[in-house]
Amino acid sequence: MRIPLLLILLYCQVGLAQNFTYKSKIDPITKSAFYKVILSSNLNARCNHNLEDLRIIDNTGKEIPYLLKKESTIDSKSNFMEYTIIENSSDQEWQRIIIENPTKGKLEKFILEIKNADANRILQMSGSNDKKKWYVVRDSFYFTSYNNENTTNIQKEITFPRSDYNYYKIEIRNKDKNPINIISAGYYTNTIQIPSFQSTSGLSYKIKTFNKKTYITCICTPANRIDRLKFYISSPNMYKRLGKITNITGNETTKEDYTIKPLHSSSKLYKRGPESLPSTNFEFNSEAKALIETENILGNTKTDSFTIEIDNQDNEPLQIDSMSAFQLTTSLTAFLEKDKSYFLYFGDSLLQSPHYDLPYFQNKIPNDVNTVTIGPVVNKEVKITNEYNNDNSVLFVWIGLGIIGVILIFLTTNMLQKMKTE
Repeated sequence: MRIPLLLILLYCQVGLAQNFTYKSKIDPITKSAFYKVILSSNLNARCNHNLEDLRIIDNTGKEIPYLLKKESTIDSKSNFMEYTIIENSSDQEWQRIIIENPTKGKLEKFILEIKNADANRILQMSGSNDKKKWYVVRDSFYFTSYNNENTTNIQKEITFPRSDYNYYKIEIRNKDKNPINIISAGYYTNTIQIPSFQSTSGLSYKIKTFNKKTYITCICTPANRIDRLKFYISSPNMYKRLGKITNITGNETTKEDYTIKPLHSSSKLYKRGPESLPSTNFEFNSEAKALIETENILGNTKTDSFTIEIDNQDNEPLQIDSMSAFQLTTSLTAFLEKDKSYFLYFGDSLLQSPHYDLPYFQNKIPNDVNTVTIGPVVNKEVKITNEYNNDNSVLFVWIGLGIIGVILIFLTTNMLQKMKTE
């Protein structure tokens, strides 16, 4: 039974050798570094669910690891901002660190970045506006640093009463011990990241109004992810209407699966089969620039049709001149080398998500990497300059098929001979 099992495995390898349907070339790389590759909405429409089938291949046939990120409408980012350390000295008794606060901002803590150490010290803090007269900020308190086996640098937070001195002096009592290696002092800032969107093409729609409600039936060809809808309304100038999205269908679902039904009359949750979906209700407001954020409604799958229902109540219907669909920008981050050509391959419905080592080292990748775009999406059979020549791979496939044929003939002949002797 070993030979038939080998045949099955070889057949599977041969069958999976060429299953991509589409490809796109990444724009030229000017220097070897990490790059953020911006994916087009046209590419997203032709990948399978969650872009599981997306691969980067260079012109030598090598697969390149990448990180995948879809932007979010609500996203924050923490940055470590350093203060200037104008003195870091020590003697047998004390280690002194003077930190400048040039804007006299109100402070209540410092984050000290220090070299990995296992130490206990007594600290005291004082403040000054001229570096001559110093005033107590916090009296003696303990500072403990534990050895961390996973890193060479650690961060320790020091808190103190809120104050706004120009200078802060941290004194660490050494008692004839070696000083602590303090690398920097600073704080973390949380900033809201403004998401970027790109247009989603292929949206068509029909508008009907009756029974004080406006119904917009939307078709997206090909099916694609939709994270935002924008309406261009000529009248009235001011409006505030309630609406909802219903009858959502997509490539991975059926119309019946996505029909929205209340769980019960007082509930705000809606049900799709056994699963709960986010509310599909929204407020349509002229002060919000006629935008509907649909990331949690339509952005979880590739949608090909849906209906928007707007409740006009006793108001005149909205005069909708046009509408557009957008999706949050999706990108890949990968290390790309100068003078090499890179291609994205996708459109394989059977391919699973790749598993790379790179996600374990995200903190090693710079935040300000260069951005690069991709060319048009084409069928895989289209020839592109500098693309990997896989003629040898095709030859190997034909050789494999030939070997399978020979083995099958041998097995068939051997079986017939045994049947004759019996």
